[in-house]
Amino acid sequence: MERRVTLYKKAGCHLCDDAAALLLRLQKALQFDLQTVDITSDPAIYARYKESIPVVELNGQELLSAPIGENMARAILTARLAALGS
Repeated sequence: MERRVTLYKKAGCHLCDDAAALLLRLQKALQFDLQTVDITSDPAIYARYKESIPVVELNGQELLSAPIGENMARAILTARLAALGS
């Protein structure tokens, strides 16, 4: 099964930058594909996420939104990715 983590973010958002750095660290340990989406690139995505970025999804299912802490992100991603198998 696919292991695609998507981070919805925008430029100038320090919480988004922190979440991106965290996901890059976790990606090495948890082995997932990381995709980032700038919410300003699409009006519908912007309308959906403008008040909640950063937002993290796994295979299209929203898992986390601001604020994203490392312990919580690690625990949730570890559990969800384990459920998918390798």
